[in-house]
Amino acid sequence: MTRLTLRILGTLAVATLVATTGYAALRAQQPTPQPDEQVPPALLQEVQLLRESIQQAVLVNSRMELSLRRLGHEQEVVSEYAGVQGQLGDVTDRMVELARQLSSMQEARRNATNREMRDDLEGAVGELTAQLDAEETRQQRLRAEETEALQRLRAAEARAQTLEGRLEDLESVLASPRRR
Repeated sequence: MTRLTLRILGTLAVATLVATTGYAALRAQQPTPQPDEQVPPALLQEVQLLRESIQQAVLVNSRMELSLRRLGHEQEVVSEYAGVQGQLGDVTDRMVELARQLSSMQEARRNATNREMRDDLEGAVGELTAQLDAEETRQQRLRAEETEALQRLRAAEARAQTLEGRLEDLESVLASPRRR
């Protein structure tokens, strides 16, 4: 370091020492305020009201966040249930159509006059019967999924009601007057 830098650092150190000593001397000369004089009652009341307002704002914010999360979860469960019901409706519609086609084919097979046509219709009836059986199996699986989804939905609703009750209890505790 150069001489100029050292001189500047030395001057700054001396100035800092003088300022610190002066501040300490001024502080020692001032009388210490008494506890009643330190904080006026109006200011103390305002701080207490501000604290309560902040606590209420935090409570409302927390409740909103929990409610939004719960709503999102319930929406997922409802969407899952609706999706299963939609698939079940599609399968049921497909089964009705297959049953109608099967009935028509069986009627045509009974009325068929030539052996070759009857054999062709017999093959088609066998395919439609297999498709109808597959759709019936799928329908049974979807009904089981629907039951499980409905149980999850009911459980989510029960949890939501429990949480709602707990939040109301918490609000009543926080809203009750505090002992001072």
